[in-house]
Amino acid sequence: MAHLLSIGSKTHIDFIRDRLARDFKSLKVEGIDVNCQEEQRGEFAFIDYQRTNHVDDHAPASCECLIKYRVAQTLSDMIVNQWEEHLLDRIIKCSYYYFTQDERADIGKRARILLNGCEKRKESKTFQMETRRASIFRLLMEYLEQEDHLNLEGFINFRLKGYWSQLEAVVDQAVDEYLMEKEHTEFVRLLRYFVEIQAPRVEKVQVVLRPSGFFQLFDGEENVINNDTLEGFVVDLAESEINYEDLLVSALITIAPRQILMHLPDPNKVRNTISTLQSVFEERLSICPGCARCLHSNQKKF
Repeated sequence: MAHLLSIGSKTHIDFIRDRLARDFKSLKVEGIDVNCQEEQRGEFAFIDYQRTNHVDDHAPASCECLIKYRVAQTLSDMIVNQWEEHLLDRIIKCSYYYFTQDERADIGKRARILLNGCEKRKESKTFQMETRRASIFRLLMEYLEQEDHLNLEGFINFRLKGYWSQLEAVVDQAVDEYLMEKEHTEFVRLLRYFVEIQAPRVEKVQVVLRPSGFFQLFDGEENVINNDTLEGFVVDLAESEINYEDLLVSALITIAPRQILMHLPDPNKVRNTISTLQSVFEERLSICPGCARCLHSNQKKF
């Protein structure tokens, strides 16, 4: 029997053994027979593979290449599907140890979504995973062409630099998203507090929101809310760097109405603004189901 390859790993050795056993079983049809012996060496379990007979004794190199091809396929698949989540958690734990366990779990979930694309689009997730698997497969084949001894943990830690960089970048992005959302949540909580402690200056406010984001405020009697009510809120829109959403939220907090009725253009165009207002004003806010004012709002683009 000719020695082919030795694979060592601290974990997932059962998966490696069983998966490769299935792969090598299919090779018997082609006359290629592979035996294995397993032994424990310290923390690592090693599987040694030997080749026995094959159909064409004049082509041992091609048989060896085919076997290593199957090994690279199996191991690259295992790294992406069995190890990747653990690797992400490892990066988060090492680089962002100061977050709580729940916070790290939230960041991990975000990182996996960023890494694989939208959860609802399975084709995107499959493509992203296959791209990473193909890159790892290529590096494994390059390694196995030169070496017949593979320490899987060592290979992952020291030979997959680009893969690690990709995982680290995704984790950093997930942390940024988490912190931004946390900051926004705290900001909304503070605004909600301001709304709750203020006495309403107007019972009902109607907000006419244009597609551009520009807005107008009317009271329950269809009168334009004047500057006296806004108590110095007037801002020079031409020179101000504050966006319309910030202006609208600030105006409504200043007035603190008991009811807010929103007249909207295409709701999809102002989704973020509506989401913020709903978070701050909660049950005080309602959306007009459609009226002449809503239609007029949609037609005006200023």
